[in-house]
Amino acid sequence: MSPWVNREWMSVLARQLSGHQVKVLPILLTGGEPPAILADIKYADLVNDWSQGVSQLLRAIK
Repeated sequence: MSPWVNREWMSVLARQLSGHQVKVLPILLTGGEPPAILADIKYADLVNDWSQGVSQLLRAIK
């Protein structure tokens, strides 16, 4: 996992633990596994099926 991804999810986790309402929209752009802390969060997979992943993103932000 890149340092940037690690920083992003740790920031979101800190905000959630502080009581803020935070929405997370994870996107898989390369191979690999999401951090364990995000394992129960649905994500859009743009690696295995770009069209379906984009459709999932569009539904999530509507």
